[in-house]
Amino acid sequence: MKIPPGQKIIDIACGTGAQSFALADKSNEVVGIDLSESMIRFARRKKDKMKQNNVQFLIADASDLSIFKYHSFDVAIMSLALHQFNPELYLPVLSEMKRLSKTILILDYAVPLPCNIY
Repeated sequence: MKIPPGQKIIDIACGTGAQSFALADKSNEVVGIDLSESMIRFARRKKDKMKQNNVQFLIADASDLSIFKYHSFDVAIMSLALHQFNPELYLPVLSEMKRLSKTILILDYAVPLPCNIY
C-alpha cells in the first residue's frame, strides 16, 4: 500500500524513528510512539539535528493510546514490531490502532500463521 501525500500518521513502536523520518517527507504530520525512553530520546535528538518540524516523538504504551482521540490519524503504521510484543498484547495494540485510524498498515515477518493480521 502506498500512503498518499499529506496524511497524518502515527508510527507505533517507532524505535529510533527511522521510518517516521522517511514518512515525514510526504506527510503533514508524523507522531512516533515507543515505550522505550532511550529510543524516544535518540529519535528526538535526531529530529533536532535534522530540524524536522512535522515529526514528534512520545513515550507511550501502544496498548493504551488514550492520549489520542478516536480517529486522530489518517494512517496507523507498525513496522517490524508486532512480533516483539507479548502475544497477549496483540489484540489491545491492534484495537488501539483501529481506534486511532481507519487505515492500518502492519509490516512484520514473525507472526505465525494462521493468526497473522493482513
